[in-house]
Amino acid sequence: MQGNYAYIITGSGNFAYFQILNVNYPSNPVMVGNLSITGARKVFISGHYAFIASGSLGVSIVDVSNPAVPRLRGSINTPGEAVNIFANSHYLYVADGIGGLTIVDISNPSNPVLRGRYTNVNVSGVWVKNSVAATTGANNLLTAIDVIDPLNPSELGRLRPQGETGKWVKVSGNYAFVADENKLRVIKLKN
Repeated sequence: MQGNYAYIITGSGNFAYFQILNVNYPSNPVMVGNLSITGARKVFISGHYAFIASGSLGVSIVDVSNPAVPRLRGSINTPGEAVNIFANSHYLYVADGIGGLTIVDISNPSNPVLRGRYTNVNVSGVWVKNSVAATTGANNLLTAIDVIDPLNPSELGRLRPQGETGKWVKVSGNYAFVADENKLRVIKLKN
């Protein structure tokens, strides 16, 4: 959600769509724009752009400054399978599955450039705060990765209780919220 608009992915595979809904009246949302994006899975909105994780096809960048006419501005293939995404200033952080964490320079949305990768973890969820990427994935509940230098990300620490994994993560204040289909874990973070 951003303002009066909700940005969603519907369908899957070759029949996936990025849709923009006007939710000014929540009981009666109205679709104002859509765009076919093959493989679309997750969307992250930042400013006038939608960044869409599209599995083995990488990432699509869509200009949403006119919600009625979303336009594809750029795309980039990533080494793994883009399953989740986070945008922060000039960088895009891609949860790239077995490809780890992929960092993309988006200062020119029409020409995104791969800048760095951290491949020691399988990543399915990512959230960035204060130059630290909190990631989740197979065999890891939570991994903290220093991304202050996008060319050389490095691991700060890992929480890996036996049998625990996470798919999605969000950081708010001093807490990380890690979830999968079955549960939500709240983890207190230290500075």
